[in-house]
Amino acid sequence: MMTEAPTLPGFISLQGIGKSYQLAGQHLSILNDVCLSIASGDSCGILGASGSGKSTQLNILGLLDLPDCGQYRFAGHNIFSANPDQLAAIRNQQIGFGFQSFNLLPRLSALDNVALPLSYRGVSCHESVEQALRMLDQVGLAERAHHRPADLSGGQRQRVAIER
Repeated sequence: MMTEAPTLPGFISLQGIGKSYQLAGQHLSILNDVCLSIASGDSCGILGASGSGKSTQLNILGLLDLPDCGQYRFAGHNIFSANPDQLAAIRNQQIGFGFQSFNLLPRLSALDNVALPLSYRGVSCHESVEQALRMLDQVGLAERAHHRPADLSGGQRQRVAIER
């Protein structure tokens, strides 16, 4: 007699997630009873009409915002029981953001924009710069490492943001 293997929770697991906001005295319910499971190594897309809650959902998935209700587990962590420092550590070590507007720091060079998050991980300044330079070299930007974002093309800024 064969039995089915138990269903394993995903690397990301959302159950009954809800999020609402108050805007001009009006209660806006953005997410209602969202359930989602994503296994490690899987890719997925979030599609929907303008105003349907995609950005709110991404902010919750990326630990930039917390839901009002439901259960959220990320890589085995119960997100509701994590403190802000723990959430920041998870974002720094396990989540990568690809922002539409790149969010590069304009006063820093491409090299320093890539090296900065490594320093937040406790990597030494010297090693952060070496790793960042190798990363920029991999995407063909080693020769532009000391340029600021305003001096880079849109595609070059995008590659710097991805490496960051």
